[in-house]
Amino acid sequence: RDEAGADARLAAALRLQEELAAILEGEPPYDLFIRWKAMHEQPIGWEPDINDGVRLNIRPFMMAEDVGRKGAGILRFKPNCKWTKDRGKEPQELRPRQDFPWFWGYDPKAPREKRIDFGAGSDSAPDAGTEFDGARWNDLHYTRAGKQAARERRRDQ
Repeated sequence: RDEAGADARLAAALRLQEELAAILEGEPPYDLFIRWKAMHEQPIGWEPDINDGVRLNIRPFMMAEDVGRKGAGILRFKPNCKWTKDRGKEPQELRPRQDFPWFWGYDPKAPREKRIDFGAGSDSAPDAGTEFDGARWNDLHYTRAGKQAARERRRDQ
């Protein structure tokens, strides 16, 4: 109808639609990572669990391209959340290396590509360290293929 600004609004709406589809798909950086769940229990795609908390379930929306305010992603306001490391250490018992590779020597200064599928390559998690450190990292991402492979390994056991 030749209204002023309609093209810009249409382009923004199409970009938002792409971002929402990427969140539903769940590939990094739009995936859900729950550090206390084993690899085979990690959600594939956007499958929120209310027991995991709001901070973890809104993370994919924060990783999307900013629609309004800087750093808010798709949300209207940017919540005051810390995404790096939480205080404390995890206990080692019941944290085998193949199920919880992020507790075995993750390096936070590693390049971004090292944060994707960290330790999910095989049963022995070759890129994970040999020492359990139990640090509570949150800035890790796992692909759908990595999570699916962990589920298949678990099913085969």
